[in-house]
Amino acid sequence: MDANQEARTRAISAWLDDKGKKREWLADQLGVSVTTVNGWFSKASGRPIPVPTDRLIDRIMQDEQLGEPRFSIPESNQILKAMESAGYVSFQDFARDAVKDSAEKILSSEPISQLAEVAEDFSKYPETSSNT
Repeated sequence: MDANQEARTRAISAWLDDKGKKREWLADQLGVSVTTVNGWFSKASGRPIPVPTDRLIDRIMQDEQLGEPRFSIPESNQILKAMESAGYVSFQDFARDAVKDSAEKILSSEPISQLAEVAEDFSKYPETSSNT
């Protein structure tokens, strides 16, 4: 097993431990046997994780961290980079603040006078009664 593969399997193992997941769970997510997963983690076998499977593992790890909604891999990478840059550990905290900031920005760009104009436009129409 080369140094990159060993570092990668250590990172995956640490992530599984952190999430309280076992290799059996990972095998089930990937649609492979536990023996296959164990082979990737074995220094003796030297069997590398296939590139498409490694990408799928990345996706699973990102989805577990970010939760719903699901993001594309480039979107996930961008979000994780922004979270790290801003000092966020929790996606939920990051998302809450981002949504709140977005709402404030949207509301501050809509002058109250525009809302008053809309209300005035609606007042031109007579009320209709459904009891006619």
